Amino acid sequence: MVMERLQILVTSQQRELLERRARDRGVAVAALVREAIDAHVLKRTLEERMAALARLEAMPRVKVPPPEELRELIDSQHDDWDPRKR
Repeated sequence: MVMERLQILVTSQQRELLERRARDRGVAVAALVREAIDAHVLKRTLEERMAALARLEAMPRVKVPPPEELRELIDSQHDDWDPRKR
């Protein structure tokens, strides 16, 4: 995962709290901030998750062969594939 630098301003009290929590957990403050972003900002709402589930359920059903049959099909296609013919 590629990381990008982000500069934020926090109060002295917020910084002290972040540093204390990070130290208690044995992680960097940056890791703690990333966790908080994932947990609170990027978290999907229940409505969003339910809508995604409804979209998945509405998708047409497709019959999929068993894994071994799929593997054989892929292998047969791979054997015939020649990059010079593309």
